[in-house]
Amino acid sequence: CHHRPHYRTEDILLRRHGVRVPRHTLCHSDKVAADTLEPLYKLIHQGLLQTGNLQADETPVRYLDPGKGKTSTGYFWVIHGPRCGIKGDILYQWHPSRKAVCLDELLPDYQGNLQTDAYAGYAAWADRREGIDLASCWAHARREFHEALKIGQRLAAGPVAIIAKLYQIETALRESRATAGCRAELRRQQSTPVLEILKGELLALRQRPEVLPKSRLGRAIDYTLSLWDRLLLFVERGEIEIDNNLTENGIRPTAVGKKNWLFIGSETTGQRAAII
Repeated sequence: CHHRPHYRTEDILLRRHGVRVPRHTLCHSDKVAADTLEPLYKLIHQGLLQTGNLQADETPVRYLDPGKGKTSTGYFWVIHGPRCGIKGDILYQWHPSRKAVCLDELLPDYQGNLQTDAYAGYAAWADRREGIDLASCWAHARREFHEALKIGQRLAAGPVAIIAKLYQIETALRESRATAGCRAELRRQQSTPVLEILKGELLALRQRPEVLPKSRLGRAIDYTLSLWDRLLLFVERGEIEIDNNLTENGIRPTAVGKKNWLFIGSETTGQRAAII
């Protein structure tokens, strides 16, 4: 809860309370907690796999690698089952790599929607599976244009404003607690015309001589158009969110933790942290 490394807890207990609890005892208590919680963890995992609509992401975490005498990079892979604009169950799974094969363990036998960022590992994994429909994230697309605008590429203001209209529609749907069916219907009526305007704007910008292909704006345009079909999937399927922000919010605690404890004790303890 406090994102605190065990050596600091050990010191606090001794200095403030005169209680000596070695950090290896605290590590052992982590193991007991993870072992106790694992059956519940597995039930949450099974429940998520049955929803047919998941978001996925991954975040790097350093861990001690004694054989190399330094830290290596592992990953918390994350799946989340959104509930029409409301955060649902979130599950972490630890892997010492970012290879697409990790998804075989995270999503065994899963079929349905999978909303992700543009990391190529998801597409590579989905290509060899049946029944997986990839959806992309509008927050990532918007971020590309926002970054171009921040460095003075003013033509990015048009796409940013148009994407903002999509989010206005989503805000109204969330506030009205619309069902998946209602969201799909209203998106077809209201979001589809906005998306058509946006695509026309992007194609027109691409033809302008001042928009260089390798500029920040040029890359933002190519990024969005290359994922266009995946970015449109949320319109037809009301259960899909417009972006992955709910999942990124679920990952945020690990970002706070990494600033404090810097790394996980070893490769084998990563899954304990994921379970807890």
